[in-house]
Amino acid sequence: MNQKHKLFFPLLGFCIPFGYLAMWIDLTIGNMFFYFLTLSLLIGLGVLTDQLSGLISTFVGNGFSLFSSILFIYFTGLIEQHWYFKPFSTVGFVIFLSIITLLIQLLLIRVIFKKRIVTKKNSKQTNNRCLLGLSGLLLGIF
Repeated sequence: MNQKHKLFFPLLGFCIPFGYLAMWIDLTIGNMFFYFLTLSLLIGLGVLTDQLSGLISTFVGNGFSLFSSILFIYFTGLIEQHWYFKPFSTVGFVIFLSIITLLIQLLLIRVIFKKRIVTKKNSKQTNNRCLLGLSGLLLGIF
């Protein structure tokens, strides 16, 4: 798999408006569980993207997710429900969620993946790191 494909598929996952979906489910059903599901999915995507194509793509992916969430908020009329997400506005709350997710992603990337030097001795360990990112995604899905 070439470098473009390694970058394309995780970034495609970031285009899902996770912040918007979490806010919409909270507003309509009154259940905050989807916030935790959203955080785990985005953290898994961030770790996987970092492992496959670097830290810059994690920032770009989080930007994609934030941008798509803001677009959905404006186009679906969720912006008018600003009273529900006090003390934040609707857009302010999705930005807050994105910042929290990015900080957790960076913390995990720093703690878990401190050493990036791949030698023959620890190349198996790098594959385990990719599996850790995928398992975070699966944990978020189920």
